[in-house]
Amino acid sequence: EVVVRTPLRMSPNTIDTFLRAKEAWILRKLEEFRVARSVVPALEDPGHIHHRGEVVMPDRHGRSTRQAGVYIDMWERREAHTVFGAFIDEMLPRLDVWALRYGSFSVRKMRRRWGSCRVDGKITLNQFLVRTPDQCIRSVIAHELAHLVHMNHGREFHDLVRVLYPEYDAASELLDGWTIVLQTSLPG
Repeated sequence: EVVVRTPLRMSPNTIDTFLRAKEAWILRKLEEFRVARSVVPALEDPGHIHHRGEVVMPDRHGRSTRQAGVYIDMWERREAHTVFGAFIDEMLPRLDVWALRYGSFSVRKMRRRWGSCRVDGKITLNQFLVRTPDQCIRSVIAHELAHLVHMNHGREFHDLVRVLYPEYDAASELLDGWTIVLQTSLPG
């Protein structure tokens, strides 16, 4: 899907001319997104969800559809806390003294970001990240932990990310395909 956002005063002719000039690029990008997203397994049943890169069907314990949605959301949040905490604990010692800047982490739903790191050392991770494969989760956590040392995206930052998680580049590329789960709601 292509969404075009323009200033209100822009004429339809100008928009059309621009889109025609960029048509080949737009079509190429749409194909790249289609290919990247093909790594995400399809959800064949409404009760199925993505969890750590796999398709699973959490036990609903006889709940109604609406109750099941709430239950699964809470289950996913608990899983996110457990998995993210374990991966942070695994990587934090590699930061040496810089690990002292780490404050805590929280989990919340975000529509456009996988994570963030504040200057005070608090990391926020997207609950939906737990839907992606473990290498994607590790890449985001390495990225956010590296911000404890470098609050930018310069060369030293990227070097540190690769020290924290050497498979970062491949995992980051894989994560691009999983962005579709940011728009996928839970069953119920």
